Amino acid sequence: MTQRVLFVDDDQMLLSSMERCLGLKFELDTAISGLDALELMKTNAYSVVVSDMRMPIMDGVQFIEKARVLSRQSVFMMLTGNQDLQTAMRAVNEGQVYRFLNKPCRPDEIEAAVTQAQRQFNLEASERELLNKTFVDALGVFSDVIETLQPHLVGRCGKTEQVLDELRLACGLPSRWEYKVAAKVMLLGFAMQFDRRSGMNVSATQATIELNRACTTAARIVQRIPRLDSVAEIIRCVPTTDGVLADPSSSDPLDMVMNGAALLRVAHMVEALSDSGVECDEAMTWIVQAAPDISPMLAEAARNLYPKEVEAEGIPFDPDDLKPGLILFDDLTGADGATLLRSGRKLSQTHIDKLRDEKADRGSVAPVLVTRASYLQVFPNGTPTATA
Repeated sequence: MTQRVLFVDDDQMLLSSMERCLGLKFELDTAISGLDALELMKTNAYSVVVSDMRMPIMDGVQFIEKARVLSRQSVFMMLTGNQDLQTAMRAVNEGQVYRFLNKPCRPDEIEAAVTQAQRQFNLEASERELLNKTFVDALGVFSDVIETLQPHLVGRCGKTEQVLDELRLACGLPSRWEYKVAAKVMLLGFAMQFDRRSGMNVSATQATIELNRACTTAARIVQRIPRLDSVAEIIRCVPTTDGVLADPSSSDPLDMVMNGAALLRVAHMVEALSDSGVECDEAMTWIVQAAPDISPMLAEAARNLYPKEVEAEGIPFDPDDLKPGLILFDDLTGADGATLLRSGRKLSQTHIDKLRDEKADRGSVAPVLVTRASYLQVFPNGTPTATA
């Protein structure tokens, strides 16, 4: 885990003293101003950040507010005098600062406080790791449910998540785990619908009805899971988002929800419309109608990401030549006609091994059709040669 500490103060003598006192125990960086500290934080990860309250140009509260955008996981502490006590207490109560130290403060007191803050960072990091594992396991259950209820939706989970992440990058928004989880969970709402066509080749009115129903269902389910309330709120806002993006540097949870809902709505439409064979210009008309106030940057990103040509046919592969990451162009059926894997499914090594076993049992099987896009991604040099 990160054990690096950043000390911010406009007093160079104090910074030099901290380097002597703390430099042997911690990997310590110092900054003479909030602006200098922010530059350091753009390229370095810090477990603990200690800032003076009274500094020119940018005071401690202003610095920490901006620093939290760059490093949400850092533990922040503030050095303050008696005259700034109310400001410091408010920062602690609002959750911006872990604790404050009252000047003058002895070096051993600062060392003890930094050590305690480091323990807090390690504790929170361990909790995040456990929570992330819980999310992964829970999402595995969701995927199993989706595959059981509506197998054709399984391939869409990964594609919607990928499109969302590419839109996010194009719009300069920070990465959030909530966005990825919301993209996966929203498909559960579609899987719970009785109409097996959910989200595919339906009218605009019917698509809107299905989206509303799916998001309501998914949000209702996920809101019961501890710490997933923000994910539920993102999904709940998807049908009503106007496509407006908030400031990327905002730390307001409501702005995070707004951005997540806009990204997910557009990503869902890009994936669903392209999957249905709708051309780019027509698809953009649908997207703008659904989100009339869509941010120009998001609309441009959607147009740039939209497939310019809908694939007319897949590339045939012998099972022996398949590689993980290839995506099925068509449904894959067994000897008895039963569907083994749905189109859009990304092949894993387990899938490939089963296909090879079936070929060995039957002597020969029909070529497996994969999408050209996945073929070019897995085999950028155009090898091996696909089945003729």
